Amino acid sequence: MSDRITPFSNGTEYEAWCIVNCDRCAKYSKHTTNCEIALDLIGGYLGDGTVPAETGRRMGFVGGEHTGVCTELEVPHE
Repeated sequence: MSDRITPFSNGTEYEAWCIVNCDRCAKYSKHTTNCEIALDLIGGYLGDGTVPAETGRRMGFVGGEHTGVCTELEVPHE
């Protein structure tokens, strides 16, 4: 496995990921985040579209595609 992967084919896939995962996660808000996955994804979005392979593994990227649900999603208790 390469040391970097491309988890999304375009910005729309990235945005859909964020809506399902980051926007619902207790570790993330529109103003700040303490989530390494979200920070790497933002860097990839603003850069060349790649993230570290370890980030891909942590976000559920398996066999060349992501599963759709982040393995580290923390839904806040209401």
